Order: sequence, then structure tokens, then C-alpha cells
Amino acid sequence: MAAMILGMLLMSLAGTGCGHSQKELQPPRLPQALAPGTPKPLPSVPLPRGGSYTVKGQTYYPLNQSDGYSASGRASYYGRRFQGRKTASGDRYNMHHFTAAHPTLPFGSLVRVTNLKNRRWVIVQVNDRGPFGSGRVIDVSYAAAKSLGMLKTGTARVLVEGLEDEANAEAGTAGSSTNGISLE
Repeated sequence: MAAMILGMLLMSLAGTGCGHSQKELQPPRLPQALAPGTPKPLPSVPLPRGGSYTVKGQTYYPLNQSDGYSASGRASYYGRRFQGRKTASGDRYNMHHFTAAHPTLPFGSLVRVTNLKNRRWVIVQVNDRGPFGSGRVIDVSYAAAKSLGMLKTGTARVLVEGLEDEANAEAGTAGSSTNGISLE
């Protein structure tokens, strides 16, 4: 079943040849059983009192949903040094999974991150908090950074777009963050 769904997804993308701009391509809807390793929203993690938290004197107020969220700025990535460490959501960081840290998007949110220089994009799942300071809008995992083509530079100018909450809900309601989807 998963192979059939994956095949249909790939066939639908096959028609998006060189005649289409990257902006015309939309992230695929994530069916409930796309394939093993597809990101699934994390269980809700209780936030500190009042839902807000403070880091380095800055107070952050996590959002209730990611739908409609859009921001551009610099992305950075974190890799080997953080491998296996616990994230703010309680998940263990795995540099080979398509995950991200964001200061306010809800844990489990699926977001599309587009490298504005080369137009490569990935879908990642928010499972950590950060980046804090330095003008960055998101930290992505090593795997996501590799797919975005930003390993050499360490940062990239990106567009971060929250995917519909409905798509997040269709991806499932249990499980931990795993691999994401990368399209170039």
C-alpha cells in the first residue's frame, strides 16, 4: 500500500519538468501511510507555565498552529555534536532525520524550508527550540541542510512556511520524528 502511494506521489511529480518554476511546485499532501519513516506529529508536550519561556533575556510565546506561518531569514544547521541529545520536545536528535528547531512553532509541526539561492526545499518536523539570537529563523538537521545544499556555507537564506494543520493531522497522531521529504 505504501509503495503504491509513493508511486502515485512520484508519478504526480514527474509532470513537473523544466517548464515549471519551483514556485509552482507545491509540497505534497502527506497521506496517513505514505511510507515508513514519514514524519508524524509528536504528542503534545506541556510547555512551561503560561506557554511562554525565556532564553537570554528574550521571552518567546509558542504559537498554537503552524498553518499560515511564513518567515524568511537565515537558517543554520546542527549536526554530529548534538547527535542523541534530548530535544526540547523530549525526542532524541538524529542528524539523519529531517527535523528542525524553531523558537515558536508548535512541536510536531511540518514546515517547508526553501533555500532561496538554489530553490531546493525540504519538509521538516519541528521537535526542538531555537535558534536563539544571531538573526536566524530556523535550525535544521544535518540531513535537511545537506538536501538544501548548505553544508559548505553553514547557513542559507531561506523561506519557512507552515503546512496546513490538516496535513499535519493526516500524517498521524503518534510516533516520534523521523525522516522527512526532500525534493530538489
